Amino acid sequence: CGEPGGGRNHVTPRFLRFFHMVCVPEISDGSMSLMFSSILNGFLSKKNFSEGVRTLTSAVVKGTTELFRSVVADLLPTPSRCHYTFNLRDVSKVFQGILQVKPRSCQREDVMTKLWAHEAARCFHDRLINKQDKEYFYEKMGGLLQTVFASNLDAKTIFVDKPIMFGNYMKGVGTPDEDKLYEEIADRKKLGKVLEDFLDDFNLNTSKPMPLVLFMDCIDHVNRIARVLGQPRGNALLVGVGGSGKQSVTRLASHVAGAVCTGIELTRGYGAQAFKEDIKRMMFMAGVDGNQVTFL
Repeated sequence: CGEPGGGRNHVTPRFLRFFHMVCVPEISDGSMSLMFSSILNGFLSKKNFSEGVRTLTSAVVKGTTELFRSVVADLLPTPSRCHYTFNLRDVSKVFQGILQVKPRSCQREDVMTKLWAHEAARCFHDRLINKQDKEYFYEKMGGLLQTVFASNLDAKTIFVDKPIMFGNYMKGVGTPDEDKLYEEIADRKKLGKVLEDFLDDFNLNTSKPMPLVLFMDCIDHVNRIARVLGQPRGNALLVGVGGSGKQSVTRLASHVAGAVCTGIELTRGYGAQAFKEDIKRMMFMAGVDGNQVTFL
Protein backbone atom coordinates (compact mmCIF):
# COMPACT_ATOMS: atom_id res chain seq x y z
CA CYS A 1 0.00 0.00 0.00
CA GLY A 2 1.40 3.41 -0.90
CA GLU A 3 1.98 5.90 -3.69
CA PRO A 4 2.66 4.38 -7.14
CA GLY A 5 6.33 3.93 -7.99
CA GLY A 6 9.22 2.36 -6.12
CA GLY A 7 7.68 -1.10 -6.47
CA ARG A 8 4.37 -0.06 -4.89
CA ASN A 9 1.07 -0.10 -6.76
CA HIS A 10 -2.13 1.86 -6.28
CA VAL A 11 -4.75 0.04 -4.19
CA THR A 12 -8.29 0.69 -5.38
CA PRO A 13 -11.11 1.81 -3.03
CA ARG A 14 -13.08 -1.21 -4.18
CA PHE A 15 -10.41 -3.44 -2.60
CA LEU A 16 -9.82 -1.25 0.47
CA ARG A 17 -13.50 -1.42 1.48
CA PHE A 18 -12.84 -4.92 2.83
CA PHE A 19 -10.32 -3.60 5.37
CA HIS A 20 -10.30 -1.37 8.42
CA MET A 21 -7.58 1.22 7.84
CA VAL A 22 -5.56 2.49 10.79
CA CYS A 23 -3.04 5.32 10.50
CA VAL A 24 -0.14 5.05 12.97
CA PRO A 25 1.63 8.42 13.16
CA GLU A 26 5.39 8.62 13.59
CA ILE A 27 6.50 8.92 17.20
CA SER A 28 7.45 12.43 18.27
CA ASP A 29 10.82 13.38 19.72
CA GLY A 30 9.14 14.26 23.03
CA SER A 31 7.52 10.85 23.34
CA MET A 32 10.74 9.11 22.34
CA SER A 33 12.74 11.08 24.91
CA LEU A 34 10.23 10.38 27.69
CA MET A 35 10.13 6.66 26.90
CA PHE A 36 13.88 6.03 26.73
CA SER A 37 14.72 8.45 29.56
CA SER A 38 12.40 6.50 31.85
CA ILE A 39 13.99 3.19 30.84
CA LEU A 40 17.60 4.33 31.18
CA ASN A 41 17.13 6.42 34.31
CA GLY A 42 15.24 3.61 36.04
CA PHE A 43 18.00 1.13 35.16
CA LEU A 44 20.86 3.36 36.34
CA SER A 45 19.07 4.20 39.58
CA LYS A 46 18.07 0.62 40.38
CA LYS A 47 21.59 -0.70 39.74
CA ASN A 48 23.17 2.09 41.86
CA PHE A 49 25.40 3.63 39.22
CA SER A 50 27.46 6.65 40.22
CA GLU A 51 25.88 10.10 40.20
CA GLY A 52 28.12 11.23 37.33
CA VAL A 53 26.96 8.35 35.12
CA ARG A 54 23.29 8.98 35.96
CA THR A 55 23.59 12.63 34.93
CA LEU A 56 24.38 11.50 31.37
CA THR A 57 20.88 10.04 30.89
CA SER A 58 19.54 13.12 29.09
CA ALA A 59 22.68 13.36 26.91
CA VAL A 60 22.44 9.70 25.87
CA VAL A 61 18.75 10.04 24.97
CA LYS A 62 19.22 13.34 23.14
CA GLY A 63 22.29 12.12 21.26
CA THR A 64 20.57 8.91 20.16
CA THR A 65 17.43 10.75 19.05
CA GLU A 66 19.36 13.35 17.04
CA LEU A 67 21.53 10.67 15.43
CA PHE A 68 18.47 8.62 14.50
CA ARG A 69 16.68 11.61 12.95
CA SER A 70 19.76 12.57 10.94
CA VAL A 71 20.38 9.05 9.66
CA VAL A 72 16.73 8.57 8.66
CA ALA A 73 16.67 11.91 6.81
CA ASP A 74 20.05 11.66 5.02
CA LEU A 75 20.80 7.95 4.52
CA LEU A 76 17.83 6.93 2.44
CA PRO A 77 17.38 3.44 0.94
CA THR A 78 18.32 3.04 -2.73
CA PRO A 79 18.62 -0.06 -4.97
CA SER A 80 22.28 -0.41 -4.00
CA ARG A 81 21.57 0.02 -0.28
CA CYS A 82 18.02 -1.21 0.12
CA HIS A 83 18.73 -2.27 3.71
CA TYR A 84 19.02 1.36 4.90
CA THR A 85 15.64 1.12 6.62
CA PHE A 86 16.24 2.61 10.05
CA ASN A 87 13.35 2.69 12.51
CA LEU A 88 12.53 2.86 16.21
CA ARG A 89 13.79 -0.68 16.69
CA ASP A 90 17.33 0.50 15.98
CA VAL A 91 17.01 3.17 18.67
CA SER A 92 15.79 0.60 21.18
CA LYS A 93 18.75 -1.65 20.33
CA VAL A 94 21.14 1.14 21.36
CA PHE A 95 19.57 1.25 24.82
CA GLN A 96 19.31 -2.53 25.00
CA GLY A 97 23.08 -2.66 24.52
CA ILE A 98 23.69 -0.03 27.19
CA LEU A 99 21.53 -1.96 29.65
CA GLN A 100 23.99 -4.88 29.51
CA VAL A 101 26.58 -2.95 31.55
CA LYS A 102 27.12 -3.29 35.31
CA PRO A 103 28.17 -0.56 37.77
CA ARG A 104 31.66 -1.95 38.41
CA SER A 105 32.58 -1.71 34.70
CA CYS A 106 31.09 1.77 34.19
CA GLN A 107 32.01 4.04 37.07
CA ARG A 108 33.00 7.19 35.14
CA GLU A 109 31.30 9.51 32.69
CA ASP A 110 33.87 8.89 29.95
CA VAL A 111 33.18 5.14 30.05
CA MET A 112 29.45 5.74 29.62
CA THR A 113 30.18 8.09 26.71
CA LYS A 114 32.34 5.43 25.03
CA LEU A 115 29.65 2.81 25.68
CA TRP A 116 27.03 4.99 23.99
CA ALA A 117 29.31 5.61 21.02
CA HIS A 118 29.98 1.86 20.72
CA GLU A 119 26.31 0.87 20.83
CA ALA A 120 25.36 3.60 18.34
CA ALA A 121 28.07 2.35 15.99
CA ARG A 122 26.88 -1.25 16.27
CA CYS A 123 23.27 -0.30 15.49
CA PHE A 124 23.86 2.29 12.75
CA HIS A 125 27.46 2.21 11.48
CA ASP A 126 27.63 -1.56 10.91
CA ARG A 127 24.88 -1.27 8.29
CA LEU A 128 26.76 1.26 6.14
CA ILE A 129 28.36 -0.07 2.97
CA ASN A 130 30.63 2.66 1.57
CA LYS A 131 33.24 5.15 2.69
CA GLN A 132 31.06 8.19 2.02
CA ASP A 133 28.28 7.02 4.34
CA LYS A 134 30.78 6.06 7.03
CA GLU A 135 32.43 9.50 6.82
CA TYR A 136 28.97 11.01 7.29
CA PHE A 137 28.46 8.90 10.41
CA TYR A 138 31.85 9.89 11.86
CA GLU A 139 31.07 13.57 11.29
CA LYS A 140 27.67 13.30 12.97
CA MET A 141 29.05 11.37 15.93
CA GLY A 142 31.92 13.84 16.34
CA GLY A 143 29.48 16.73 16.48
CA LEU A 144 27.22 14.98 19.01
CA LEU A 145 30.15 14.04 21.25
CA GLN A 146 31.22 17.68 21.39
CA THR A 147 27.86 19.43 21.65
CA VAL A 148 25.70 16.97 23.60
CA PHE A 149 28.27 15.13 25.74
CA ALA A 150 30.88 17.93 26.02
CA SER A 151 33.48 15.24 25.35
CA ASN A 152 36.89 15.64 23.73
CA LEU A 153 36.74 12.18 22.14
CA ASP A 154 37.58 12.26 18.44
CA ALA A 155 35.22 10.23 16.24
CA LYS A 156 37.94 9.13 13.80
CA THR A 157 40.10 7.92 16.70
CA ILE A 158 37.44 5.83 18.47
CA PHE A 159 35.95 4.39 15.27
CA VAL A 160 38.91 4.06 12.86
CA ASP A 161 42.36 4.44 14.43
CA LYS A 162 41.67 2.70 17.77
CA PRO A 163 38.11 1.38 17.56
CA ILE A 164 36.34 1.08 20.89
CA MET A 165 35.08 -2.40 21.68
CA PHE A 166 32.89 -3.78 24.46
CA GLY A 167 32.26 -7.44 25.30
CA ASN A 168 31.32 -9.76 28.14
CA TYR A 169 33.65 -12.69 27.45
CA MET A 170 37.06 -11.46 28.59
CA LYS A 171 37.02 -13.70 31.68
CA GLY A 172 37.51 -16.65 29.37
CA VAL A 173 35.98 -20.02 28.56
CA GLY A 174 33.46 -21.49 31.00
CA THR A 175 32.54 -18.27 32.81
CA PRO A 176 28.99 -18.49 34.27
CA ASP A 177 26.49 -15.97 32.91
CA GLU A 178 26.13 -14.24 36.28
CA ASP A 179 29.89 -13.58 36.39
CA LYS A 180 30.18 -12.15 32.87
CA LEU A 181 30.99 -8.44 32.77
CA TYR A 182 30.13 -6.26 29.79
CA GLU A 183 33.18 -4.00 29.72
CA GLU A 184 35.48 -2.05 27.46
CA ILE A 185 38.14 -4.19 25.76
CA ALA A 186 41.29 -2.08 25.56
CA ASP A 187 43.95 -4.81 25.41
CA ARG A 188 43.81 -6.24 21.87
CA LYS A 189 46.57 -8.77 22.53
CA LYS A 190 44.62 -10.22 25.44
CA LEU A 191 41.47 -10.20 23.31
CA GLY A 192 43.21 -12.25 20.62
CA LYS A 193 44.47 -14.73 23.24
CA VAL A 194 40.98 -15.10 24.78
CA LEU A 195 39.37 -15.76 21.39
CA GLU A 196 42.13 -18.26 20.55
CA ASP A 197 41.18 -20.11 23.75
CA PHE A 198 37.51 -20.08 22.72
CA LEU A 199 38.46 -21.40 19.27
CA ASP A 200 40.59 -24.20 20.77
CA ASP A 201 37.74 -25.15 23.12
CA PHE A 202 35.30 -25.18 20.19
CA ASN A 203 37.58 -27.41 18.10
CA LEU A 204 37.99 -29.86 20.99
CA ASN A 205 34.22 -30.30 21.28
CA THR A 206 33.20 -30.63 17.64
CA SER A 207 33.57 -33.17 14.86
CA LYS A 208 34.23 -30.36 12.37
CA PRO A 209 37.11 -28.24 13.71
CA MET A 210 37.78 -24.83 12.18
CA PRO A 211 41.43 -23.90 11.55
CA LEU A 212 40.78 -20.15 11.65
CA VAL A 213 43.35 -17.35 11.62
CA LEU A 214 42.06 -14.62 13.93
CA PHE A 215 43.21 -11.41 12.28
CA MET A 216 41.79 -8.07 13.43
CA ASP A 217 38.85 -7.83 11.01
CA CYS A 218 37.80 -11.37 11.93
CA ILE A 219 37.98 -10.50 15.64
CA ASP A 220 35.83 -7.41 15.03
CA HIS A 221 33.16 -9.52 13.33
CA VAL A 222 33.23 -12.14 16.09
CA ASN A 223 32.73 -9.40 18.68
CA ARG A 224 29.82 -7.88 16.76
CA ILE A 225 28.02 -11.18 16.29
CA ALA A 226 28.65 -12.31 19.88
CA ARG A 227 27.11 -9.02 21.09
CA VAL A 228 23.96 -9.67 19.04
CA LEU A 229 23.65 -13.31 20.10
CA GLY A 230 24.07 -12.38 23.76
CA GLN A 231 20.90 -10.28 23.68
CA PRO A 232 17.31 -11.58 24.00
CA ARG A 233 15.92 -12.50 20.56
CA GLY A 234 19.17 -11.32 18.97
CA ASN A 235 19.34 -11.72 15.20
CA ALA A 236 21.64 -10.54 12.42
CA LEU A 237 21.88 -10.58 8.64
CA LEU A 238 25.43 -11.19 7.42
CA VAL A 239 26.12 -9.83 3.95
CA GLY A 240 29.22 -10.85 2.01
CA VAL A 241 30.57 -12.86 -0.88
CA GLY A 242 30.50 -16.64 -0.69
CA GLY A 243 33.42 -18.21 1.15
CA SER A 244 34.30 -15.09 3.14
CA GLY A 245 33.83 -16.88 6.47
CA LYS A 246 30.35 -15.81 7.57
CA GLN A 247 29.37 -19.26 8.87
CA SER A 248 32.71 -19.96 10.54
CA VAL A 249 32.71 -16.62 12.34
CA THR A 250 29.10 -17.17 13.42
CA ARG A 251 29.92 -20.59 14.88
CA LEU A 252 32.82 -19.14 16.85
CA ALA A 253 30.73 -16.16 18.01
CA SER A 254 27.96 -18.54 19.12
CA HIS A 255 30.48 -20.47 21.21
CA VAL A 256 31.73 -17.20 22.71
CA ALA A 257 28.15 -16.19 23.55
CA GLY A 258 27.47 -19.59 25.15
CA ALA A 259 25.03 -20.74 22.47
CA VAL A 260 24.74 -23.97 20.51
CA CYS A 261 24.97 -23.29 16.76
CA THR A 262 22.68 -25.39 14.60
CA GLY A 263 21.13 -25.12 11.15
CA ILE A 264 19.94 -27.03 8.11
CA GLU A 265 22.09 -29.00 5.69
CA LEU A 266 20.62 -29.21 2.21
CA THR A 267 20.86 -32.64 0.58
CA ARG A 268 19.38 -34.19 -2.54
CA GLY A 269 16.24 -35.46 -0.83
CA TYR A 270 15.76 -32.49 1.51
CA GLY A 271 12.14 -31.33 1.58
CA ALA A 272 9.46 -29.71 3.71
CA GLN A 273 9.23 -32.64 6.13
CA ALA A 274 12.99 -32.65 6.73
CA PHE A 275 12.87 -28.90 7.34
CA LYS A 276 10.13 -29.37 9.94
CA GLU A 277 12.22 -32.04 11.66
CA ASP A 278 15.20 -29.70 11.82
CA ILE A 279 13.04 -26.95 13.29
CA LYS A 280 11.59 -29.40 15.83
CA ARG A 281 15.08 -30.54 16.82
CA MET A 282 16.15 -26.93 17.36
CA MET A 283 13.03 -26.16 19.42
CA PHE A 284 13.68 -29.17 21.66
CA MET A 285 17.27 -28.01 22.18
CA ALA A 286 16.04 -24.59 23.31
CA GLY A 287 12.80 -25.42 25.10
CA VAL A 288 13.41 -28.85 26.64
CA ASP A 289 17.18 -28.92 27.13
CA GLY A 290 17.31 -25.23 28.07
CA ASN A 291 20.23 -24.36 25.77
CA GLN A 292 20.89 -21.02 24.12
CA VAL A 293 20.54 -21.80 20.42
CA THR A 294 21.78 -20.03 17.31
CA PHE A 295 19.87 -20.94 14.14
CA LEU A 296 22.29 -20.42 11.26
